[in-house]
Amino acid sequence: MTENLKILVVAPEVPARDRSSGELRLYTILKILSARYHIVFVALNPRGDQRDGQYRPDLEALGLEVYIRNYSFRKILSTHKFSAAFIEFYFTAEHCLSNIRILQPRCPIIVDSVDIHYYREWLKYKVTGVQKDLEKSIETKKRELIVYKRADVVVAVTREDADVVLREDPAIRFEIVPNIHPIVEGPKQSKSKNDLIFIGSFKHDPNTDAVKYFCQDVLPLVHKKHPAVKVRIAGANPPDELKRLAGPYVEFLGFVPSVTPCLQESYISIAPLRFGAGMKGKIGEAMAHGLPVVTTSIGIQGLDLKHGENIMIGDTPGEFADSILELITDEHLHARISGNGMNYIKANFTPETIRGEILRIFENIESRPVKKNSASEKLRFLTQYITQKYLKKEPA
Repeated sequence: MTENLKILVVAPEVPARDRSSGELRLYTILKILSARYHIVFVALNPRGDQRDGQYRPDLEALGLEVYIRNYSFRKILSTHKFSAAFIEFYFTAEHCLSNIRILQPRCPIIVDSVDIHYYREWLKYKVTGVQKDLEKSIETKKRELIVYKRADVVVAVTREDADVVLREDPAIRFEIVPNIHPIVEGPKQSKSKNDLIFIGSFKHDPNTDAVKYFCQDVLPLVHKKHPAVKVRIAGANPPDELKRLAGPYVEFLGFVPSVTPCLQESYISIAPLRFGAGMKGKIGEAMAHGLPVVTTSIGIQGLDLKHGENIMIGDTPGEFADSILELITDEHLHARISGNGMNYIKANFTPETIRGEILRIFENIESRPVKKNSASEKLRFLTQYITQKYLKKEPA
């Protein structure tokens, strides 16, 4: 793909780069692409809160043409010629993929999975054993695979995620774009060895489960040997079931505008995840700040990490507690995990190391044949168009 061509990017909302690693990843991808291509960004389902005004300028500063509300998606498709479309999440693609196929039939479509949702939900079922969790996973799998089969390219953040889908349909074409973490070299101030940090959004089920599991099953084991250890939990809108766990040794910080001070003030980052998919941003983020991480085997999905070298891993409450206690009592281990972890991120996940891979995907996309809508999909689109035009309603 040559320079100055247009790329359509569709996401649920404007990426808030200081709120989650996934949103930072999308923002960084946009920043990389905007240096070479003209980007038209469409927020398909904006929240309508202060996020529009707060984060829209970030995109406009990159030179993006931004549409958040009061726009016609079909008019955008009718007045621009796009060389590629990049859609964040399968459920976003459900609403706009057919429109793009009909109105821009030569435009290759890339769907960014972010994580494989049905795989995460199935792993949750393996933990909870709740039938509704299994049913949700089955329904999500059906919807997700339909979208991935219709896309020209699917982006995964880990090879493990891609392999999960390829076992269902080997014909789906995958590319890998992992999480992206800038290195933050912080001040070398003295820290209390008693301070742990957990960072995560509570609109994400694995984080709610992780905090509850840690506070109820792991922290009491740590306190048997080090009763002064406390954990701070950063993340917006924790549910009431978690806030009830607050006390002298468990503090909920809520949303923080920057996680850097939290990480720089803490001695250990914890990620006691029992289910999930994709790459765990909280782990890469902590390592990029030079902070040792204690996590589970789920936490290191997509990461080539080794217990005792660049990470600490504990899959039972006892193992997790022991890993924390080892880092507290062994300064040489703490320093080794800290240094090796940061070096691992430097070598693999900074914007500089990922930039070439992102550009390669878009440079090569035009050489691939573009999939077509089926006759039934065309008929459904035309029926919807005629109905909405008659009712004078603009489609999403």
